[in-house]
Amino acid sequence: MAPPNNSTAQAQIALMIQVIDENIETSQNLDQGIDRRFQMATARDMGKEKYRHPIEFDVGGQFAFYDPDGGPYIQGNGPGYNQFIVVPVAGIMGVARTELLARIEGAGTDRLLIAKPIARMLARMKDKFGHTRNALAQGYNQGLLATVDATYAGGVVVQLANVPYGNRLLDINNQYAATDAAFNILGIVTILQKSNSTGGGIDTITIDQVPPGFVAGCQLVPMNSASGAPLGPQGLEYLISNQTNGDNCGIARTIAYVQSPSVNASSTLNLGVIEVMNQRQNQALGSDQEAEKRFYYTHYVQRATARLLGFAKVMLTATDKTPMFDIAAPRNAPWMIGNQEVLTDSMAGVDKLYDVAQGQLRKVRYPGSQKMIPGLLEGIWWPRYSNGQATSESDALFQDAYNFYTKLPWAHVYAYNLYVNPVMAAGT
Repeated sequence: MAPPNNSTAQAQIALMIQVIDENIETSQNLDQGIDRRFQMATARDMGKEKYRHPIEFDVGGQFAFYDPDGGPYIQGNGPGYNQFIVVPVAGIMGVARTELLARIEGAGTDRLLIAKPIARMLARMKDKFGHTRNALAQGYNQGLLATVDATYAGGVVVQLANVPYGNRLLDINNQYAATDAAFNILGIVTILQKSNSTGGGIDTITIDQVPPGFVAGCQLVPMNSASGAPLGPQGLEYLISNQTNGDNCGIARTIAYVQSPSVNASSTLNLGVIEVMNQRQNQALGSDQEAEKRFYYTHYVQRATARLLGFAKVMLTATDKTPMFDIAAPRNAPWMIGNQEVLTDSMAGVDKLYDVAQGQLRKVRYPGSQKMIPGLLEGIWWPRYSNGQATSESDALFQDAYNFYTKLPWAHVYAYNLYVNPVMAAGT
């Protein structure tokens, strides 16, 4: 079934009382996490042709011993180059209104003081799209947003695998394509409700219907994904990866210089994991690599796990009185590992820690992206039709055609298979 129709005046009735407190809170996660860092990166507009970015994997030069007393010289060689090929992926987001809702919002009478739901909705579209880009930036490049947990035994209440995402990348009242484990489309489902995620336990969602063949191991991806072979924007699991299968922007992953350094932690986050990450990234590019702005990226649950394990210990010697200790560290204090910022994100995978060289992040867009699509009504609104007949409902559409890539995979490193402290799975 379709999601609830919130474009009507009746759906916004909570805002339409005689006098209203306009300090309206939003009960929805709109984190934009790693997407903000890509937005800060250098953008490249491109035409219809594929965007190409060169990488130099060999500066050239051949060394050998020789005999300067009449011996032969050797033949040298030149530099080696390859290129990343990056193609933007187009996405669209729509909002809707009815004619009555537009009339009420534009009433302009002093006797009816209301919040303006249409203006508010349009103002938040760019934030919602950024939130969606952040969700898609977590995974590989198939648009995977959630996986059905092994404990699911049927029904409209669906358990989702906590590692890596649980239900954190899904939004209430949105529709998604349900697929089998091979990404073959089984049907369309609407998220009617979802549980409060603990970050450490099994999350659930409530869907409107169970498609045929929907079982444990099935997946949820965006609407209009290609059955069997969805292609979405390239996320962190694609860009910063040790995989040897497939390709990285057209370069085979069997080639070492597109494989990012990595650490299989198989443990909770600790000093040893950090030191090995540093060593392996240093080994890849050498100790003489230029210093650059770096940040760690992970789910907040890893910060809590590190604190609970108590690796940072302080010993105080009291001579005259017992000191008073606070039970916790300052809640809003920035988390630093060494002297490096840690960006925590409620949408990030709980099992990974990325060490990212921010200057190597890149994005490409088709010209004219990140804009409203011009409409037939009032500039941005498109009339909605039913059985060929125009209705009093209309839609506004915001589009973006973009993709992410990194111009130097060896500049980054990541730890995977990180464990989470069991207390994180405590019941709500």
